[in-house]
Amino acid sequence: MTEQLTEARSKVDAGQRRMNFKFIPETRGGDPERIIISAQDVSKSFDDRTLFDKLQLDMKANEKLFVVGPNGCGKSTLIRVLTGHDDDFSGDIRLSETITYAYMGQYVNFKDESRTVYDELYRRSQLKQTDMRNLLARFGFRGDDVFKEINVLSGGERSRLYLCCLLEERPDLLFLDEPTNHLDIHSMEILERALADYEGAILAISHDRYFIDALANRIAGFLGSQIQFFDRFDDYRVAAKNYELEQQSAVQAVRAAEQENHSTKRNAQRVNRAEERRLQAKLKRDIRKYEEEITTLESEIEKIEGTIGPETNPQTYEQLADLSARLEDYCETYFALLEKQEAEDVSE
Repeated sequence: MTEQLTEARSKVDAGQRRMNFKFIPETRGGDPERIIISAQDVSKSFDDRTLFDKLQLDMKANEKLFVVGPNGCGKSTLIRVLTGHDDDFSGDIRLSETITYAYMGQYVNFKDESRTVYDELYRRSQLKQTDMRNLLARFGFRGDDVFKEINVLSGGERSRLYLCCLLEERPDLLFLDEPTNHLDIHSMEILERALADYEGAILAISHDRYFIDALANRIAGFLGSQIQFFDRFDDYRVAAKNYELEQQSAVQAVRAAEQENHSTKRNAQRVNRAEERRLQAKLKRDIRKYEEEITTLESEIEKIEGTIGPETNPQTYEQLADLSARLEDYCETYFALLEKQEAEDVSE
């Protein structure tokens, strides 16, 4: 975990050479109102599709900011950009010089899966034995559960232990990517309580409105390629619905205008029909290609998930996380192609 922080930081340092990443000089250490992340005019495209455009973000040290939006809009990509794991973007990102930050995704892995729950926390903390047992109990590990090896833990137990160790390292900022996915209710409640008590900043992706309502004090919501900020998740839902209606109205207006001018454009359309058929055929081929890629990735993920057991090594979890990230990228492009096809069908 701390090693992941160092690795992420080193990627940011590498990014500094091309001046996209810079550091904010510390002048007010410990001030909860200080800016720890500043993004100015940050834009990101993928396969000729703009995921987000000219993002303006100043995040304070006491904020719990949740990123929301439809599937495939670019939420995970935004996290990778802000953490320095994706340097293919335009604009400037400034990070506080002194903060430490950590990342937790849907899948977590440990360096040594043969360690026990107790041993893992022992190596990550400075706590006395009694305090360690009390802390583990807060995360649902009581009695002999603390002597379970990591490789026999359920998905929910792994996430609870990971977060327990992560918070004990006391990072200033947590990046969370769908942390409640695949968790049982008991694990979700423990996760929510632990994050509510956490005094640092959180930048999280989630679809769980109850989880968001319990923790968020600001919402970053995707409206197309624009990211706007809201005080509450319900405020974003209203804005998203209005945006959807506006898009539908715009499509209908275009359709009406095209119908009105249909007779005058008929000759020009005949000339362009062959080109339109060619582009439509290419669009269908692209959609089929991404469907096949997504099916293949889903099959690989399912195959790996089916092999997870006591002997599973950390590299398997890293492979699973990498495949999941690739699947997210392909899904983003696939959904964009479907939207393009739907818009063309409406306009015909």
